Amino acid sequence: MDSKFAGYLIKRILLALGTILFVITVTFFLMHIIPGGPFLSEKAVTKEVQEALERKYGLDKPLHVQYFTYLKDLLRFDFGWSLKQRGKTVKELIFSGFVDTAKVGGLAAI
Repeated sequence: MDSKFAGYLIKRILLALGTILFVITVTFFLMHIIPGGPFLSEKAVTKEVQEALERKYGLDKPLHVQYFTYLKDLLRFDFGWSLKQRGKTVKELIFSGFVDTAKVGGLAAI
């Protein structure tokens, strides 16, 4: 492999990783800036229930701790449990459709 090409490839990979980290960071902080919260709904919940939910999901911790926990969980593909489909992880739901998506993508590439 040509050293110029290797340098170019390394630069592109680092740029891609930086872009991904930037998008992850912007998304995280935008979700914390918008008003409301993940547990607001039509039904009013008591302050104790709200605090218990925040404690369970780590939302009571400082923002920088939440951010680094978020990054760690993303790197481990640990997206937590689905709030809609009880008993399933988000990772299971994402990867359950991956095989079919890969087949369609492969056929489209041909």
